[in-house]
Amino acid sequence: MTRERRANLIFLAIFLVASLPGLFLLLRKKADATIRPMGSPENVRPHLVFIDPVDAPEGIPRMAPALTMAWVRDLARSQFGADRVLSRADAGGKPGPVMSDRRLAQLIDARVEGDRIRCALIVWNLPRGARDVRFGGATVEASTSLIALPAAVKQDLQLSGLPAPPQQVLAGTVLLDRAPNRQKLLIEVIADGEPLRDEFSDVPAAVE
Repeated sequence: MTRERRANLIFLAIFLVASLPGLFLLLRKKADATIRPMGSPENVRPHLVFIDPVDAPEGIPRMAPALTMAWVRDLARSQFGADRVLSRADAGGKPGPVMSDRRLAQLIDARVEGDRIRCALIVWNLPRGARDVRFGGATVEASTSLIALPAAVKQDLQLSGLPAPPQQVLAGTVLLDRAPNRQKLLIEVIADGEPLRDEFSDVPAAVE
């Protein structure tokens, strides 16, 4: 046996000995059904953006993107003088934005003022061609203004899973007469002659 061949055999033996632990671990992982196979996609929990009007089971979480919510908080201060944004726990106990039943609008603030409740809200999902927004359900006064959605907020919503975010939103303040039972706030948007209706079936009010 030549010296070169002997060196090759020694190198091969050392390589096999060094590879045995790794080969053992690889075979063990392949035999374990609980370990995700290499190269397969990770299990990503599906979610929807909080303003997405898509009807989905309650088990699918709704996320509120950080940049978007920061803009909402700034809007709450500048438009409504509110130092915080209302939140409500979802089915999993996680706090999130207070949305209308069909996710047309978000309730920003609701404060008791004598025999009325002053509600501040953002109407997110304005249909194209919307010409009129009306409020009902014991509403006695309303003031609204259209606000263009900043490019950074639209991008934030797109990256979070909302392909076509709104171009503008409507910020409004509504005064409701207080009722002895649950407070309801009705919203009606007229677009192309057709009404789109939604409501907050229970308005949470902070007593001040």
